[in-house]
Amino acid sequence: MDLLNVEARAEEGPVNLFVRLRQLAAQMPAQVATVSPARTASYRKLWSRVERATARLQGEWAVSAGQCVVYEGPPHADALVLWLALCRLGACLLPLEHIGSDAMRDAPGMAESIPGAELRARAASQATLWLHADDFLPSVVSASISTHSISSLIMLPCPYQPVVQHEDGLLDCIEFPPDALLRGGPSRRFSLRELTSQYHLQYRLPTAGVDSAGAAVALDQGAFGEYVLGPILLPALIAGRCLVFGGAPLPVAQPVPASLR
Repeated sequence: MDLLNVEARAEEGPVNLFVRLRQLAAQMPAQVATVSPARTASYRKLWSRVERATARLQGEWAVSAGQCVVYEGPPHADALVLWLALCRLGACLLPLEHIGSDAMRDAPGMAESIPGAELRARAASQATLWLHADDFLPSVVSASISTHSISSLIMLPCPYQPVVQHEDGLLDCIEFPPDALLRGGPSRRFSLRELTSQYHLQYRLPTAGVDSAGAAVALDQGAFGEYVLGPILLPALIAGRCLVFGGAPLPVAQPVPASLR
């Protein structure tokens, strides 16, 4: 399924992302979905992790529709799993992505801008759950916020079964922080249906960060930016392409079956 077909289907209405992911998991189970320095996940494994994450968020951590969950850390494949699971529960992700090297984050003046203290305080006032990258300490610790590492979301089997009611994507699923270029403008929330609408899927994948065959997309500069998630990440995922995190090498692409194009 190339992007022209993604765009054509977008004109007919929003794409049901979860129906699409189940199709890919069933018909292209070995196709690589995400690559990171730690591990690689096929589309079958990705969907299995989304199911487990949904069950853990709902059954163990009591996340429900309308609640806000924070992810803090660098772009991470497990954070994508987190967001997909939150979408299914009707909950909202507030991403605090740290972009750049450790040296950049430790440079004078950078600690308060990636992300800023005001944004962290806003996140703390809204969040009921705070997940952080394994090699990060959470910047906010509160007795009212449950805190876990991102790997704990999918690392161990979960005894619960998810009860999913919001795969139509009508509820807000992500809050984009204020654009730094707008000097502290308001944050913006979107539903999954809005993100998979014609407006967001009308973009073609950029040449920067994409391998020569157009089969993989590098997300080193963030997965959850307003100009990345809808225009770039979601079309690539719907098209059965590979998302690359953390500077991992690009995988060898497999052809997409004609039935899924």
